[in-house]
Amino acid sequence: MKIALLLLVTLLSPILYFVLALGAGIEQPIPWVHYLLSLAAIAGIFVLLRREFRPWRLAALVVAVVFTGVFAWYMHIFSAYEDREHRVVDGTDLSAELAGWTAPSHTGEPATVLPSTVGAGIDLTAGPRATLLVFYRGFW
Repeated sequence: MKIALLLLVTLLSPILYFVLALGAGIEQPIPWVHYLLSLAAIAGIFVLLRREFRPWRLAALVVAVVFTGVFAWYMHIFSAYEDREHRVVDGTDLSAELAGWTAPSHTGEPATVLPSTVGAGIDLTAGPRATLLVFYRGFW
């Protein structure tokens, strides 16, 4: 019974992280609490295995270690947080960088994203102006 409870703690700890992150918006760059819960449960399974060896206890230990390892791999390799300094801040004027930039439209014809102000007589400071870029991934 103790092994099942400890294995359940090991399996629910990463699941609890995702529930908190997705449901409540509580994200952590390194989820120390969840790691500590999983490692404490793994240590408990190991202690019980040392007291009396049973094959199913060894299987529970392997499952707990693999599940915790996959969670750690996911958190530190696959979903690593990126630096946010390179992102565009809301309200940043990008008209100089995008002036005259063209991209293919959905029909393949070139479409100007933001009209060039050189010789066009367009005053971008006259009022609010926005350009929407849509990166359509297609369908499958």
